[in-house]
Amino acid sequence: MQNKSIFLIFIVLMAAWLNIVYSWVVENSELDPLLPSNRCVQLAKIVLDDKKTVITKSNSDGKPEETTRMKAYSNIELNLNLSDILNIDIRPESKRFLDGILVVGDSLGEGLYLEYIKHIRKEHCFKHIKFFVAHSTTTYKWMSDKDFLRELKKPKYKLLLVVLGANQWKMDRVSMLVSVKKFYKKIHKINPNIDIYWVVPAVKNENLKQVIEGIIGKDRTIAMDEFIDEIPLKKDKIHPSIKKGGYKVLWEKILNRLKSRWEIVCKN
Repeated sequence: MQNKSIFLIFIVLMAAWLNIVYSWVVENSELDPLLPSNRCVQLAKIVLDDKKTVITKSNSDGKPEETTRMKAYSNIELNLNLSDILNIDIRPESKRFLDGILVVGDSLGEGLYLEYIKHIRKEHCFKHIKFFVAHSTTTYKWMSDKDFLRELKKPKYKLLLVVLGANQWKMDRVSMLVSVKKFYKKIHKINPNIDIYWVVPAVKNENLKQVIEGIIGKDRTIAMDEFIDEIPLKKDKIHPSIKKGGYKVLWEKILNRLKSRWEIVCKN
């Protein structure tokens, strides 16, 4: 029993001694990690010691091209630009040119149509544009409208702008989810390549915006409640005022959102 206790004490002391030796070796050794034979990691090799920082840039053959020395401090931050290291141009995905747009909607869509005819059309932003709008309509109406579905098939339309929901906001969340999903699936079954943006009216039911954002994405959801204070409205506090230029402001908001993903060139 006594021998076992002595052995355990010996193990504990050895572990503590080895830990001290390991710490001393790490603190006094140079940080110079081995790099695999990979061009990406060979392009930038960083060696730190107590006096200097050396950054070596290498070419594809592994030969150093230039070396920069700087004084090292206890806390040093190195900002390395990946595009500079790899010597390549890293850019976001290029925008596609938008010249064909299809609009489907209710009374909000009718207001956008009137504003387009009066003003927006003069700017010649789109080569192809067509409206399917009628007041008091819902997703169910347009899912079965043969003229709209026939036009939707045409490849000249790259984007569908949906302006619906003002007549469906009183639905419960489940019914709303079902109607929006059915509409979305129907659109993509007929034209799987078309991009969909949805203008959501500023109604009292928050479920409408949440359901649409969950299905088509927040970046493609143009929620009017986010900028409703900037739009002159009618007495119902939902529809923009035509006389006060409310639909002009709404069109500007829509075009600005589309421009984040699409290239839109207006001639005026």
